[in-house]
Amino acid sequence: MSDSFDEQFNDLTNSIGNITNIDDIKPNNEEETSNLINKLDEIENKDKIEDISNTDKVDDSELINQIFTALENNDFVKAESLIIEAQTKQIKNDKLYLAIVMFDMRVDSLDLLGECLDFYDYSQNSNNYNRAFRYSDKELQDTLNSYVNNSYCKNIYLGAKGILDEAKKANDNSRLEEAANMLSEIGDYKDSKSLFDECCSLLRDIKNKETNYEKLLITRKYWKTGSIDTLNKYKKEIENLKSYKDSDEWLREISVILEKKQKGEETFQKTRKVISIVTQLEFLYLLFVFFMGLARSHGWITINSYNMQLYGFIAGIGALCFVGLIFGVAILVLMDIAHKFY
Repeated sequence: MSDSFDEQFNDLTNSIGNITNIDDIKPNNEEETSNLINKLDEIENKDKIEDISNTDKVDDSELINQIFTALENNDFVKAESLIIEAQTKQIKNDKLYLAIVMFDMRVDSLDLLGECLDFYDYSQNSNNYNRAFRYSDKELQDTLNSYVNNSYCKNIYLGAKGILDEAKKANDNSRLEEAANMLSEIGDYKDSKSLFDECCSLLRDIKNKETNYEKLLITRKYWKTGSIDTLNKYKKEIENLKSYKDSDEWLREISVILEKKQKGEETFQKTRKVISIVTQLEFLYLLFVFFMGLARSHGWITINSYNMQLYGFIAGIGALCFVGLIFGVAILVLMDIAHKFY
């Protein structure tokens, strides 16, 4: 008989009345005898129930420990079987509900819950999570809240990074703004602040590109008549757009125009150089004819029939050179004028 039984037996005897010796507890009739026996049986049964209850608590604790051991070993089949057994016994325990949450998320340790992308959604919709949170103490509730927040931030962070990568490729203002808004929501999570700054920088860059794009769009109709220097300037500005909208097509277009103009310029310069050399030679020849005539008029050259024929031939060529000189100068002037507007 346990101490609890003895104590209750003493309480029972005290309740019978003032007893001065052991003979006083003897029942006076059969009814009192039956009542006394029933009371003693009730006390003994209650004590046995308490002993069984304490044993059940030990068994429940061991069962929950087995569940956590199975989870740590990644033996989710065994963990599920033990959880079903615990639910059958209708155990209500914060550790059991926490183990069920870990099983649902298929993690082998508590701190991995925060790394699960779907843990935030799970926490919002799962009765198992609600029970685990409700039966937990303040410290564990704070821990679970931090894991939920980490899962939420991780989802937002990865989503924002994906949108940012797409926006950079497409130069999409609206997607950049979407990524910036998402990153601003999660504060200092990982490098979200630097990514937010990158979004803002890209937005400013795209705004500048849009302004330059509109300016170049206006100049596009003048490309075919523009100078090489002007076209080179436009080409550099298009390259700075870095594939913004249809700027790659513009770059190919202006490159073709520029190539044609450069080839034309080379041809022009070669032609002008030839005409300039011929004109200079004609001018020098005319100087020669002039000095020949000057020498003849001053008697520096002996005149005879041969010299007269030679001088006449030289003078005739000089006349042609004079005409060629006039035409050469005129052609050079016209070429320079045309080149200016080409």
